[in-house]
Amino acid sequence: MLAYLVLSAAYSRGLKHVALVDVGTVALGFVLRIVQGYVALDEPVSACLVVAVLSVSLLLLTGKRRHELLGAGAAHRPALRGYSVELINLLLPLTGVLSVVAGLSYLATDAPFGSYHQVRCCSPRRSRCSRCSLPAGAGGERRWRRSGAAAAA
Repeated sequence: MLAYLVLSAAYSRGLKHVALVDVGTVALGFVLRIVQGYVALDEPVSACLVVAVLSVSLLLLTGKRRHELLGAGAAHRPALRGYSVELINLLLPLTGVLSVVAGLSYLATDAPFGSYHQVRCCSPRRSRCSRCSLPAGAGGERRWRRSGAAAAA
């Protein structure tokens, strides 16, 4: 939380006026939010997700700077004086490919596929699951009991 506050203050005080640093600072803010969420849940941070969020943020922010540069020109934002359409046209495919590769890496390695119960309920960081009383990491699907007429059918 403190890191995010320091980053926000630094951005407000002057980093927003420096080309490329402004985009990197905002993207880092999104990454810090993801990390804070993992810390709040007491779960290990997924490195692939962090890279994916960073790269998608850079892609979107670079596209936004291109739109601002073409629309209102460099007078719209002081940092735009450090950008050129050629530079942004080089950065967009680079961040786009990085976003796709990072996103696919996350899906292939760290994405929480499986049942909700297995992923969230039976976390290996807890000694016992509070919802089903299984030992930690036991996972598996919940066993739903049928009641009354449904069990007889």
